[in-house]
Amino acid sequence: MICVDKLQEVIDFFKDNCWLKDSAETLHNAENLQKKAVAKLEDVFRHTLTENSNIVDPSQLLKLLSQISESSAEIQKIVSISCANLEAKPEEECDTKTKIITLPNLISPASFFYLHEVAKRMIFSGYTEECLRVYREVRSSILEHMLQKVGIQNLQKDGTQKDSLDSADVRVSEWPKHLQLSILLLFAGEQKLCDRIFDHLDPHRSRCFVSVVETSMCALLNFAEAVTASKRHSEFFFRILDMYNAMDVILPEVKNMFQEKESVKLYQRYDSTLHMLAQTSLQTFHTLEQTVLQILNVHELMNESRQMVGTGLSRSLLKERLKLFNRTVDELYRKQMQWTVHDPQLRKALQKAVVESVVPTYGLFLKRFSEGLDRRKNDQKYIKYNVEELVHLLKELFEGKTS
Repeated sequence: MICVDKLQEVIDFFKDNCWLKDSAETLHNAENLQKKAVAKLEDVFRHTLTENSNIVDPSQLLKLLSQISESSAEIQKIVSISCANLEAKPEEECDTKTKIITLPNLISPASFFYLHEVAKRMIFSGYTEECLRVYREVRSSILEHMLQKVGIQNLQKDGTQKDSLDSADVRVSEWPKHLQLSILLLFAGEQKLCDRIFDHLDPHRSRCFVSVVETSMCALLNFAEAVTASKRHSEFFFRILDMYNAMDVILPEVKNMFQEKESVKLYQRYDSTLHMLAQTSLQTFHTLEQTVLQILNVHELMNESRQMVGTGLSRSLLKERLKLFNRTVDELYRKQMQWTVHDPQLRKALQKAVVESVVPTYGLFLKRFSEGLDRRKNDQKYIKYNVEELVHLLKELFEGKTS
């Protein structure tokens, strides 16, 4: 680095005193030497970054994330104690009142000063892009490797379409955890690194940070958007609510993290994805609402029909009511068999509620209607479902079967 400093002094001198004899030739030679010196410095920068970078153990990341999750509704402050205090340990206890979370040590603290000095000399020597390229290549590769170790991988945009339901559900259910781990721990850690290594080197500090995390951030958002755009999004209704909640809870942190000119587009993309999840949730909830209304209509229809039997109204009118009931149930079944509640407990609870709402009333109606049947006129054909068949049919709702 001393060599680079001296060469820069020579270059500055002859640029200011170009009238001196042989100044042009001396300047040219000094610039060539500087180019070679900076190339060597580039290798040193890459080597130091690589050798001093830490691959954080997944168990440590998950432990830190669990500390955040305990107060996810009241996350107030996330501070990198390891960056603010070089002697601090990654496992330092959190303040239970302010919920200060320690970020993992992504680079050996002892190398901060040296990396900063190398970066500063490369930038002041006019080799900014080379410096940023090396930093991006090293840190983005290590970041992606850590995300893969945690299990954040293969987030293809069409993954939910091609996967089996169980496989896709696992990836969708883990996404909220992966999002918060990435942003609150790893991305926040990368931001602190850029703050230290590129201190007082704006706008390169923010540019570096964005270049390191952008690919990983976009992969996470692409996956969320693919879920909302998927033809199977109704299968993941409650998972989508979890995804929305995970994004919404950390929205202030994301806004603060990506508030500068060089990074604001990532915040805007994040906010757009959040709105997409909200819109999809509302649309899917509307479908569920229609299901509930249909069930209530069936229940009301049976109540009215049962009362009509008791009043001795014409058999022809009762037949029409029974045909209407059959059509309503068939339509309900046809539509809602394509709609999945993947949580088994919730699915069973909904199925039980539907059965308990419809079947008892239908059974009473059917009993009274059957007593008045004229078997000579083949009235039996109007009873499409007996009680057992109707129970079996209703217990198949929300299973996501296609036929």
